[in-house]
Amino acid sequence: CPKRNIRALVSRQLLTSSTTHTSNKTNTLLILTGKGSVRAGIFSRHHLLTTGLEAATALPLVLEAKRRGLAVILFDPNCLGERNGVDVMEASFDHFFARDGGDGGESEGESESDPARYGNLYVLAHSMGGAQLVRYL
Repeated sequence: CPKRNIRALVSRQLLTSSTTHTSNKTNTLLILTGKGSVRAGIFSRHHLLTTGLEAATALPLVLEAKRRGLAVILFDPNCLGERNGVDVMEASFDHFFARDGGDGGESEGESESDPARYGNLYVLAHSMGGAQLVRYL
């Protein structure tokens, strides 16, 4: 989303779910990585090289979430470089979970930040991603 300076990997079921059926809320797993040179879904480059995909990435968690029918959102806090990670995370949180309904550019019920579209929210925050989440809250 160039306008908001965010990058996130989002499940299709969140992008295509109808917000008119508020009784069908989508349970969602939100995965946040740390700052540095890692990208969305990668927790550690060092562990990726030495241990493998299972220990260093969110891949097993994403597969399990899919098996359980959860939607998945992976933020990429480093899409504009590690110095801008906090700003990118705040813009990402605002875009998807804003209490005021987002930036006001969309009509009510059509925004990704519409609280009616989300059921339970499960969060996995690694390293600086956790600190940025706590700072945002």
